[in-house]
Amino acid sequence: MDDRKIRKLLKIFEDGTDIEQVLFDSDDPFLLYNLSSARANLISWYDFDPEGTALEIGAECGALTSFLQTRTASVTAIEKDPDNCEV
Repeated sequence: MDDRKIRKLLKIFEDGTDIEQVLFDSDDPFLLYNLSSARANLISWYDFDPEGTALEIGAECGALTSFLQTRTASVTAIEKDPDNCEV
């Protein structure tokens, strides 16, 4: 993955930037893919056990991980790219 794009994402989180504002101001598909809460629609229909656990393989930068954290007691996210893990 492009290191500059990962650094841009990391800076957004480190600075506490308003993600909704970033999405409104940007037309960068990379940011939309990694920051939009709309991706949660892929799995929002599922009836998660609030006391259960989730295993996410290929977590990338965590766009779905944060959603899973709101629906289950525990999430284990696996990602092979260390730069993605840093985000």
